[in-house]
Amino acid sequence: MRSDEPDRYEGENYVLDQQVVRAARKFSPVDKSPSLPKIQDFGKPAELIRALESRAMLLVHAAGDDYARISRAVTEGYIATEVAVMIKAHAVLKDVYLLVRAFKSTIVVMCL
Repeated sequence: MRSDEPDRYEGENYVLDQQVVRAARKFSPVDKSPSLPKIQDFGKPAELIRALESRAMLLVHAAGDDYARISRAVTEGYIATEVAVMIKAHAVLKDVYLLVRAFKSTIVVMCL
């Protein structure tokens, strides 16, 4: 190992997976059984996100000690949710931009 590299814990991915699974098990409702979307609804982004979150919840409570598999499922559900938030924010920003641009055009025409 070079002297400028930080010390690495052997198996740190395993440790991170354990931490993700521990947090997911702590905050995931035990009594709630997830409902999976119907196959015809899989083209809708909200339903895909719900399917990923349901898969993660099922694995959190049923997959035992397969930490890598559970951690990956939880991460996929989280990332899908965050991407949906970003897409919605982008749509709002686009609408604001178009509104401001239209407003600027109106002001320019009024000043002529």
